Amino acid sequence: MMRTFQSSLYLKDPKALPIYVERKVHRNVDLPPVHDHEFYELVYIVHGHAAHYFENKYYPLHAGDMILIQPGQFHTYVLDEGTSFELINCLFLPDLLEREWRNAIDPQDHIEAFLLHPFIKREDEFHPRISMELADARRIEKLLEEMLEEQAQNKAFVKTVIRLKLFELFHLMIRLQDEVYQKEKLANSQPNDFRMVTIRKIHQFLAENSEQKHCIDQLASLLGVSSRHLNRLFKQDTGKTVMEMLHYVRIERAKQLLMHTNDKVVDIAAKVGYEDTSFFTKLFIRKVKCSPGKYREEMQFEKV
Repeated sequence: MMRTFQSSLYLKDPKALPIYVERKVHRNVDLPPVHDHEFYELVYIVHGHAAHYFENKYYPLHAGDMILIQPGQFHTYVLDEGTSFELINCLFLPDLLEREWRNAIDPQDHIEAFLLHPFIKREDEFHPRISMELADARRIEKLLEEMLEEQAQNKAFVKTVIRLKLFELFHLMIRLQDEVYQKEKLANSQPNDFRMVTIRKIHQFLAENSEQKHCIDQLASLLGVSSRHLNRLFKQDTGKTVMEMLHYVRIERAKQLLMHTNDKVVDIAAKVGYEDTSFFTKLFIRKVKCSPGKYREEMQFEKV
């Protein structure tokens, strides 16, 4: 059964400081269950390696990697027998980006855009990860360790210092992400490079905003194109329309909720973006070849 981790488990005073940092070593015996949470989780892998179970797929993680998990996204880790890995977690609430701070620290909203589309990668569009070179990884690790030290010492102005260090971390990650894109462009310079980046952004946006009622219109507006042009561009590259991909993402999300929660089908339909439960059920049967209730029964039977 999937669990939801609440911010109250970690944040003592979320209104004053909506940030918590911790260092952990995970082994097979203490891995967290499949879970989501109401906060963002920025994870830096210090040592070792693991498989990251994220939204029903597995991705490799190695020392020097960083991932950003958004509120509501399912994940956990998988380890080989007898192995372990060390990480630093930085948990923060959306309240971190108060308007006064954004205006002073990030007037062009780079951080907000980064949180919406973190670490878009060509080979795994749905996994928000970046792999860093050694020097960059050590700089990120040092900044996180400084945040840990500030949190432990709890000296004067600790709340301001930790918040500023996290903003510095965001800007470093945005810079590294841009540098990765530039290197990819030089290595794979093609006339359709812009189109490929656009396609990745479409995949990422649908993965993160599929439950929204008018997400395709929002996406077209974000990319500055018409919905018709968006569909044509996407179908040329994938063979599917944006709406077909949206249905795919929603059904995959519904399958996760059916497997890991006891929510009613009507509630799951609403959570993934369908107000009409009858339409959702018919679509689910067409795509999965069985009803939502039957799918849940089969998945629970396999777990026994």
